[in-house]
Parts: sequence; structure tokens; C-alpha cells
Amino acid sequence: MYDKALVRKIVTTVGVALGEPTPYQLERIKVDLQNIIQSGRKVDHGELSRVVYKYCRRGPLVCLDSVDNSDLDTVLMLALRATPKK
Repeated sequence: MYDKALVRKIVTTVGVALGEPTPYQLERIKVDLQNIIQSGRKVDHGELSRVVYKYCRRGPLVCLDSVDNSDLDTVLMLALRATPKK
């Protein structure tokens, strides 16, 4: 499932190249985040960036405000909700 809300949050939270993530990249990101959470580790901004940049090219990063963990929390919630159960 290609989740536009999750893509929007990834783009605004981490910053990726134009046109990314693709549907394939998004599915891989969701699986990696799910695996991290299932292993008991907490996903912070650095971990999210590492996972996203594993599959996507870096885009322009523009800091318009201070860091807010609610964006990270929203990305994780959307990724977990959109990941199909095995």
C-alpha cells in the first residue's frame, strides 16, 4: 500500500530526493522499521534517517523550526499502521 501521509512525513522529517520514496522503497522502509521495533529497539530520528537513506537519496534539508518528536512519532505510527501483518 502506497501511503501518501507516510511519504509526506518522511519527506518533511528526513528529507529525500524529489520523487522518492517510490512504492518499493516505502515498503522496504516499513519492513525495516517494523523489524527494529519488533527487536525491542527504539526508533529515534537518527535511526529513521539511517533506514530511509538506505533506500532513498538525500534531498534538500531545510530546517524551518526546531526538532519536534511528534513528527517522528507520526512517521512510526503511519509505518506501523500501513505495514501488512505476516
